Amino acid sequence: MCDTIGAACTYPSFIFLCGCSVIEYVHYPIISSDMLKLVSEKRPMYNNRSSITSNHTVSYFKLIYYLFFSVIYGLVGRCADEVMVNSTWTRTHIENLWTERFIFLKILSLIGMINKLSIQTVYPPCNVSHLCKLAIGKRLRIILSVGQFRSEKDHLLQLHVFKILYEKNPEKYDNVLLVIAGSCRNLQDEALVRRLKMEVFESGIPEKNVIFEVNVSYERLRSLYAYSAIGLHTMWNEHFGISVVAMMAAG
Repeated sequence: MCDTIGAACTYPSFIFLCGCSVIEYVHYPIISSDMLKLVSEKRPMYNNRSSITSNHTVSYFKLIYYLFFSVIYGLVGRCADEVMVNSTWTRTHIENLWTERFIFLKILSLIGMINKLSIQTVYPPCNVSHLCKLAIGKRLRIILSVGQFRSEKDHLLQLHVFKILYEKNPEKYDNVLLVIAGSCRNLQDEALVRRLKMEVFESGIPEKNVIFEVNVSYERLRSLYAYSAIGLHTMWNEHFGISVVAMMAAG
């Protein structure tokens, strides 16, 4: 059984009931050491609401739940015969959670009850051949952000930073464009786009300086890569940013 969606809790069923060998390819850990730290420090985030962080009792029980869940995650994950990850970021978190954090995982490994941890880093294939051919010199005063319109991508931070830059030196940034390109999967994503546009209006940033490119074609996206001078990416704990790879390839 080859798992590429992170369904680690199904491994014991495949191993003990079906007699399968299990190959695991981790794109994003179900829980990470950064998530544990976030909850323990009571820091509000898109996956740790302020209503929880402001309540010490609720935060305490959430931390206990996360610790318990991370133990289970380590146990079932170590049932896999082969483990692959998509980046050094993912590898670090898997190694931390499955080996260093809980000593009894090492004990179970030593007595042969779970597999010894052997991880291979396999980067996702990214076809950037068309982007590598773009000319480096012909660039406009464009800051380009590429990513799905989801809260974890933190597009609001991009607008706040651009506002600070513009207010410090409006003459310098008057002809600078912030282009935010991305896809919308559902009504929730579309609502986020409307919220971002409202943020532009309410923050006082001239609307001519911020352009939203929603669900654009690849040809349009390629032209944005060709003419932009700066690439911007603000997701916290990005496991493997394909748009970052594309930006690097495009120069």
